[in-house]
Amino acid sequence: VMQTYECLVKMGHAGAGRSLERSVRVRAADFLSALRIAKSLPGVKKGAQRFSGASVLRVSLVPA
Repeated sequence: VMQTYECLVKMGHAGAGRSLERSVRVRAADFLSALRIAKSLPGVKKGAQRFSGASVLRVSLVPA
């Protein structure tokens, strides 16, 4: 069953250490899938944070 998750992510292309926080919603089967989808969205900070998931600050389930 697909569920909706709200993810707070670091976004921006202004260089290392410069970003803004933005809330995005993703549909995923579980928490880890939502984390993977959120960190691969366009505009989300990548760099070394991509592998640790540090660019995703929070993932929470949106109540149905």
